[in-house]
Amino acid sequence: MEFQDQFDHPHNLEDQTNLVFFAKSKQAGSLMTNILADVSADRFSKLNAVFISDISGIPSLVTRLFVLPEMRDIEPPILLVREPEKVAWLPREEEKVTVIKLAGGKVDHISFTDDEVTLKTILGLLPTDSL
Repeated sequence: MEFQDQFDHPHNLEDQTNLVFFAKSKQAGSLMTNILADVSADRFSKLNAVFISDISGIPSLVTRLFVLPEMRDIEPPILLVREPEKVAWLPREEEKVTVIKLAGGKVDHISFTDDEVTLKTILGLLPTDSL
């Protein structure tokens, strides 16, 4: 499955992907982008992580003028969803980030959170005893 990122570069979900973060709502998307603003693309890549942001509900003019310019300040790729049916298979909870841990290309664990500390810990930005 191919996605375009905030720089219009193509990306595919790879077999070696270990972590998938998915945001459907503005609140969840803002939480993830605020966290990723402090993460280098290299660090995110070493985690074999991807962040998928569903922007399908945002008017295209708003996306072009405000959303994409803000996202382009963030180094890690943000895989953008413009057609909601493309990610209909992804589990979600209202206003929360979906975190899917994969092992060998298969789902190992799914969780939902709106907690910044939890997300930063998963990304290795905080010591694990912060939970």
